[in-house]
Amino acid sequence: MDGRQTTPRRAVVFASCAPGQGLLEGLEPAPGCIPTASAYEAAAELLAGPAAALVVDLRVLRPSHVRLIEIARKAGAELLGVGPLPAWASSDQLRGMRLVSQGQLVESLRAAAGAPAPSRPAAQPRPAPRPKGPQPPDQGGTYKADGAAPKAPGAEGEPLLTAEELSALLGDVE
Repeated sequence: MDGRQTTPRRAVVFASCAPGQGLLEGLEPAPGCIPTASAYEAAAELLAGPAAALVVDLRVLRPSHVRLIEIARKAGAELLGVGPLPAWASSDQLRGMRLVSQGQLVESLRAAAGAPAPSRPAAQPRPAPRPKGPQPPDQGGTYKADGAAPKAPGAEGEPLLTAEELSALLGDVE
């Protein structure tokens, strides 16, 4: 082993740096998080060395930034998007991007960078209260076809489905 780190542990964040509007505003960023204010800076960081993730504030994403997403994809970085989806974007342009909420962002960055999550006591689930008294039998509903199948609008006398087809669709096949 030559002592080099083989797993990328840094994340590039492409977000607005306007006061009060930044993606990381008020959050304690994960270690190795590199904020960038432009797609050019983000692309330079991705090309400078391996990155575990590219985080995109979808509010600042423009059609000209699609190439940045392609660069991140080719670099093998996990794609994380935060915010509302842009109306102009297609699913092909954003393929592979995982949408996370701002509350999930720091945890997602830690996971992408391989950093251990801060330990917190595990919440114990409460058992569901049991009703007192005898339990009623399971009353799953069943459908019985009366032989009259619904007719298509404007159709003259021919049913839309036969009684057997309707029963098969509803799962009443015996």
